[in-house]
Amino acid sequence: MRKMTLQKDLLELSKQVDDFFNFNTLGEIHSSLELSDDFELPYQFSCEALHPGTYKGFTLPETEIIMAQNTIFEQTDNYANNEINKDHKNNRKEGSSVDDLVGKVTGASYDYSKKAYILKGEVYDETTARKIHNKILKYVSLRINPGRVEHMGMEKIARQLKFEELSFVRAPGDPNAKILN
Repeated sequence: MRKMTLQKDLLELSKQVDDFFNFNTLGEIHSSLELSDDFELPYQFSCEALHPGTYKGFTLPETEIIMAQNTIFEQTDNYANNEINKDHKNNRKEGSSVDDLVGKVTGASYDYSKKAYILKGEVYDETTARKIHNKILKYVSLRINPGRVEHMGMEKIARQLKFEELSFVRAPGDPNAKILN
């Protein structure tokens, strides 16, 4: 009985102190905070995968990118070009694993106003999808295989391009190759 009386007295004293200092013991939430990640698998995204320019010493002309835009959907034997991987660890590299494969490219087009090769894709890996959704993964990179290279003075122009996979990377060769959504 004494314990209950002591608890009651302490609660009353606490209330008197709060009233004296005019404390508001109830907090207010001014904006809502969503703790759940509201997305579904497959997670769909689009990206600016490539822009005309010079990267790693090779010039990629707009006309060559436009002509090659559908090569991302080609398949040779067991090598599908529309795979989306982590860090360029694709099916053509020794040591790559099925864990490196996280999705597939589902659409490709060239945006003349942005001067950008636009890809749409689906990600089936929840961890990767969560990173894209929360804007932790921001950049992409294409594996590009030129059919031939023309030397024009000091410039090397890549021709007859073939896009052989898309990867999520931290530092793309094309610094503007980014995820849009």
